Amino acid sequence: MQTTDTQPSLSGALQVNARVTPAQLGVVGADFVGFSFEKSEFTTRIFAAANTNVVNLFKALGSSVVRIGGSSVDDAKWDPVSRQTGHKIGKADVDAFASFVPLTGWRVIYGIGLLNRSATNPADVAAAAEEAQYAIDKMGNFISAFTLGNEPDDSTYGSASYFSTQWRAFKDVIVNQVGNRAFA
Repeated sequence: MQTTDTQPSLSGALQVNARVTPAQLGVVGADFVGFSFEKSEFTTRIFAAANTNVVNLFKALGSSVVRIGGSSVDDAKWDPVSRQTGHKIGKADVDAFASFVPLTGWRVIYGIGLLNRSATNPADVAAAAEEAQYAIDKMGNFISAFTLGNEPDDSTYGSASYFSTQWRAFKDVIVNQVGNRAFA
């Protein structure tokens, strides 16, 4: 079917010709569209099994992927015993999120901070690996992938080569800890 717009067009508007055929070129996956939330939302407990309104909203939308990261991922430091203080993420925060995820049927892209951390600081890489392991322990196969850092650019990380070096070093340590997982 060929269509041509015969209506008068506004100044600067483009006329579009479209041809629709029965041939299928590909398929967009059911989980192609999802949500992305700041990691700082962990501390609000919006994502918890007890928040049935949000659980039901996610279920009503059908299954997809939720990304936890955003710019706050780099401020959210792992502190296993944290009790929602400042920019710290602890086991209780991950536990609340892990209680939410299976109820929705959604999968997770889980972000771990990278900015202001150094691959040469054993405490930084150990904390990243520990957080990844805890997330896997709690959410298992609901985790589709990990991310490290957020939107790398020269103004944030100083240079692409610095980011790449840091990213690879942290990824290697995490893979060594939790096994070969996807990274987005």
